[in-house]
Amino acid sequence: MKKGLLTYSSIFSFFWPLAITNILMGITSSIVNAGLTRHPDKITALATFSIAYVVSVFLNSPIYSAQQTAIVLVKGKSSFKRVHLFLMIQGLIVLIFQIGIIFSPAGQWLFSDFIGVSETTTRLALISMIIWLPFSILVSWRGLLQALLIQKQKTFFISVATGVRILFMVVFLIAGPFFLDIHGALISALAITFSIFMEVLIDFIYALPIIKTLPEEQSSRLTGKEFIKFSTPLSLSMLLWTAAGF
Repeated sequence: MKKGLLTYSSIFSFFWPLAITNILMGITSSIVNAGLTRHPDKITALATFSIAYVVSVFLNSPIYSAQQTAIVLVKGKSSFKRVHLFLMIQGLIVLIFQIGIIFSPAGQWLFSDFIGVSETTTRLALISMIIWLPFSILVSWRGLLQALLIQKQKTFFISVATGVRILFMVVFLIAGPFFLDIHGALISALAITFSIFMEVLIDFIYALPIIKTLPEEQSSRLTGKEFIKFSTPLSLSMLLWTAAGF
């Protein structure tokens, strides 16, 4: 293939790992549900996971645009550092907002009154959300690292990282009940958090050589205003899309 010539083969090589990644991410809930049905208190476990996970995804949705934002805005070392900083600030804002909900009467109201679940399910849902608090930082990092891999057309590594995530989640769901004397809903919450951490770690290992070789930039430094102008519509779109989960 001549340099710079786009072929169907190159398109397919770029596309299929991303397609597999989306499929693997789409079956996460199904895998967790399958694990929860084997728990003695499966009704409460399933209800807790279904409700808490939807709420957590909704609250974290503004940072799901990290990948798209980084793909466009990262052009070299300087912009990488700036985008990384802005994404971490964005993630911390989402994290603080979630903490405010979980540890205030708003959390109790959200699950007990607004959604209308039992006291036990509410308690387990709030604990699950505490376990998921690292999401806002982990997902921001994942989006940034995956953006670098996409820019360099190394999408195969993204599917590998997602595959590792699914593998660790399955292992945790199977082995967890033997080592942890806690409710099945909380085991599933820990399994998801741990598996996403492993996914980000694999993404980082593959993206590190790219980070080290990012070129110097001659253009002006990316400003917070430019970042907000670009990322806000994407974050709002994600927020509205996940709102359908309610």
